[in-house]
Amino acid sequence: MAQDEITKIIAAERKTLRHENAKKDYSISRLRDQIAALKETIKTQEDQLAALEGEGEGEDIQGDGYSYVSNDNDYEEDDDDLAFYPDEDGHEHLTAGMDDDARKCTRPLGTPRGRYDAHSGKFSLRKKPRLIEPGGAKKHVEG
Repeated sequence: MAQDEITKIIAAERKTLRHENAKKDYSISRLRDQIAALKETIKTQEDQLAALEGEGEGEDIQGDGYSYVSNDNDYEEDDDDLAFYPDEDGHEHLTAGMDDDARKCTRPLGTPRGRYDAHSGKFSLRKKPRLIEPGGAKKHVEG
């Protein structure tokens, strides 16, 4: 091999190495720019999340924008609930609708008036079921 051929080969290899180094430097620079942009996005989202949590909306647990963990105030005891439990010493508590003078319970809190029909799963406001006789008269059925 002649000296000229060796010089050409070395020059070509250096050129190739320079191109490869330039490509690597460009890739590194591009990736650093992407990382900086992503860090800025993360910072913006953290600020938005902190603002939302500061407004008392809670923490977005599903990531869908409307499923938030409830505020701790939702779990505090109501003073009205304590009225039904005058003592915590094991004494019976008063039920809602209790008439203190007559000691007669009208109905528990939250219980609809009437009867519960287990077959249909509904409450009936009538006290007793009625049948209509063929003549049109209504008759109470004992039951």
